[in-house]
Amino acid sequence: MFYALCNWIVKNWGGIKNIKEQNIKKGVDAFYEHDTIKFQNISSISKIAAFIDPNENVIYDSRALSSLDWILLATGSRTKFFPIPKGRDNSMIAFDIGVLIRLKNISKYQQSPNFTNVDSNIFIDQDCAYAEFNKTLKKINCELWKDDKRRKSNPFYTEMLLFSIAKGRVMEELISQSRIIIKKKLYPYKDK
Repeated sequence: MFYALCNWIVKNWGGIKNIKEQNIKKGVDAFYEHDTIKFQNISSISKIAAFIDPNENVIYDSRALSSLDWILLATGSRTKFFPIPKGRDNSMIAFDIGVLIRLKNISKYQQSPNFTNVDSNIFIDQDCAYAEFNKTLKKINCELWKDDKRRKSNPFYTEMLLFSIAKGRVMEELISQSRIIIKKKLYPYKDK
């Protein structure tokens, strides 16, 4: 029954239809044995973790992460950002915050021929991302809701707030505040 409930959470409630039931079972078992979630299944398995213990676990959702990464990038309050799983939302896909983070750090990429090494200095390791996201959201949640005892102990309030502002407020800020200048380089083309 437990695994049937996990499948319902992911597929019906969460709307992730293309994951195999055996991958859900493996992901849940790995989470309970090692307290980690493989990044390829993070969106699915974190839904289950959040259902089981909403005071400790939140959903690792691409919209909530895009909002958080945008806030961190726009305020300059952090130098390492969360890796974002592929989402299904077209606006989040069109304005990939990971690209903006890389552009903000373009000088680091210009200095190193190994982009993977640069990414590892800019993005939190995928194996640690879920634990770090939970920890970060709990900390933000305590500050945001410090005068509300019920919400203060439930980090899903902050996760849902980030989720809800992604398509509206974050997209508006991202579009209005982001600028990119591409230096024009003239190539010696021969006209026929």
